[in-house]
Amino acid sequence: MEMRGSELENVQDRSSERMRKPELNSRRNPRLFARKYWPQLLIVLFGLGLSSALFVLQRAPVGGRNIVKITGVDAVYYFATAHSLLFDRDYDLTNDFQALVPHQIFRTQAHPASGKPENPFAIGYPILSVPFLAAGTAVDAISGRPPDGYSQSALFFYFLANVVFVVLGMIFLSRLLQHFGLTALQAVFLTFALWCATTLGYYTLSPMSHSATFMMASAFLLVWWRVKDSLSTGGWALAGLCGGFLSICRWQDIFYLGIPVLFELSRSRSLGPWRRWFIYGGVAAVCWIPQIVEWKVIYGRFFTIPQGPDFLHIPPQYMHLVLFSTNHGWFIWTPITALGVLGLFYGARQAAALYWPCLLVIFLEVAVMGAMPTNWHNSESFGIRSLTSCVPLIGLGVATLMRDLGPGFKAVVVGLIALCAIYTTLFAVQYRLDLVPKIGTLTTSELLWDKLSLKQAYRRTHRP
Repeated sequence: MEMRGSELENVQDRSSERMRKPELNSRRNPRLFARKYWPQLLIVLFGLGLSSALFVLQRAPVGGRNIVKITGVDAVYYFATAHSLLFDRDYDLTNDFQALVPHQIFRTQAHPASGKPENPFAIGYPILSVPFLAAGTAVDAISGRPPDGYSQSALFFYFLANVVFVVLGMIFLSRLLQHFGLTALQAVFLTFALWCATTLGYYTLSPMSHSATFMMASAFLLVWWRVKDSLSTGGWALAGLCGGFLSICRWQDIFYLGIPVLFELSRSRSLGPWRRWFIYGGVAAVCWIPQIVEWKVIYGRFFTIPQGPDFLHIPPQYMHLVLFSTNHGWFIWTPITALGVLGLFYGARQAAALYWPCLLVIFLEVAVMGAMPTNWHNSESFGIRSLTSCVPLIGLGVATLMRDLGPGFKAVVVGLIALCAIYTTLFAVQYRLDLVPKIGTLTTSELLWDKLSLKQAYRRTHRP
């Protein structure tokens, strides 16, 4: 049963009156500013701690494993693209691949259309990383090291970009949750819990696109939430910018752009006035120019599937495995996601216009993963890392339960959140210490009981 507009607004933002308090006095008074924005200040302090940890780990690797290095597949391509954009100002990765370890790269053959190495990864994250790589290169030059983008400071600043992206994403998410109706304490608690209980925490220090997608998804939802009832040209342009950049960080995240449209159609059965949609869609389309130009330069086409025609099989046949398999299943490795989806369904009972577009985006994101016959499990990854961009939507679902359930049920939800955070954190330790296979199904002991005795599991798996 659909709700009237006034009732829907009451469900969507129960703290609207609180959030409209004048901000001028708080900006002039540091004490009031700190009182109002203490959750965000706490997240900044958390970010400073992560940055310090990154610096220490660069200087003193743990167990002989250096974190600040470019290895693997995705990380090599992302870094090579950012390096090429900064130093060569082109899309040709030939020079960059000569400086990287060849056996850590795949699909480096030249494409017949251009003679340039193929690049199967999105361009948004490298673009966002270029300023950090440039700053690190400048520090190397000042310090007397080769300013070639491969020296110590260049790599450190490149990794630091991910910390900044995650911190900004957490700030945006905490503000969104406060606008959504949570208290400041609830918002900061849930934001940190999501960092621990999802793939976000594990990939904060990994040089891949997941931190950037989380940041842009959080920024997009926050901006849209604040402009959804306005005709602000600047606001809708900013929403288009956030959504457009999100979609070129990981292409399947283009589904996010449909949330405002579907919300408005469900709420008012009309998209008028059209001016805001032209601004919103136009800015989002402009964000795609670097991506389609790169495809044209490398593949000779403006639109293509860089991984090849066999990468996706429609209809998707592996969605159930993406969610429930012990081989990195989303609900199994990070069970707070199941709690978040449950919360979105619960919210849809009263405010379908808001919640069903969010559920549809999650469904489509999972469907894309389920359409990959060889990569539905993300191969050697902690959980389904490609769904990290869905963390803000999961946050809205969990926040709905915290906001709308009775006091007794709220306590249960808080307990479940804490339990999920502990479970996934222990899972991350298992994965990092090689106590579970990188790919494949898990035994009951690996999935559950080993978490209660990591020391015993370590001894069993590392026998001389």
